[in-house]
Amino acid sequence: MGDDPAHRRAKAFKPGKPFFMVTMSPTYVHARYLHLPSAFAKEHLKEQPSEVRLRDSNEIKWPVEFRHSTRARFRVGWWEFVQGNNLKVGDVCVFVLIEKSEFLFDVHFFPQHIEVAHHKT
Repeated sequence: MGDDPAHRRAKAFKPGKPFFMVTMSPTYVHARYLHLPSAFAKEHLKEQPSEVRLRDSNEIKWPVEFRHSTRARFRVGWWEFVQGNNLKVGDVCVFVLIEKSEFLFDVHFFPQHIEVAHHKT
């Protein structure tokens, strides 16, 4: 991992606002939480909100519980976000903090495998 097409596309994405990138591991896809990079949480989520909103490409805002004890993580609501956006192991997500006062993240998806439509001729 790290040099596959999903990672290359995600690394080329430059949002211009605070962001972090996560590769969907089996734990993140099948469990009910996501660990956030500690440095990001310490710098950008100092207020420790109890809830954040994750906005997908369809403009749907998903409420997700945020917890920060020994590690920062998204909890309640995370699994619904994963299922609702059909995330798979190996997909890369870039979480862009676009509205700090509302703790709103735009989430950009970079699938591990891109479906290619085949047309019969």
